[in-house]
Amino acid sequence: MMTTFDEQMRMREESSRRSVQMMVDETLKRLKPNASFRKKFNDAAQELFSALQPPWSAQEVTDIWASIYGSKFTDDELDQLLAFYTSPVAQKETIAGRASLAEFGQYLQSQYAPYEKKAIQRYVERMQVLGKECRCKR
Repeated sequence: MMTTFDEQMRMREESSRRSVQMMVDETLKRLKPNASFRKKFNDAAQELFSALQPPWSAQEVTDIWASIYGSKFTDDELDQLLAFYTSPVAQKETIAGRASLAEFGQYLQSQYAPYEKKAIQRYVERMQVLGKECRCKR
């Protein structure tokens, strides 16, 4: 299960990294800052990305899940589940499930990407309008 949670966390991290980078790219394209400010914008984006990371590890998530899941079964039922999950068919199911979940996550992310890009573009355009309206100095 930890592998599954780790994969989900990795995919979320990649999506977050792409979203932050898209925002930075749009900002840099619009403002055309010098090298010094370009670095500052990139540093700020890295801080945002770091702040968006969850405070727990895949192991901690697995432990919490196991505690919640395990509380739904008696000790005898847990023994039966353990016997099943150590069987060849269950091991195959686990491998297939992980692979399918990874493929499913990638598929959903690819389908979501255009929506994400459009939303970020609208945000950038809105910020440009607000910047003009406020007559902020550059």
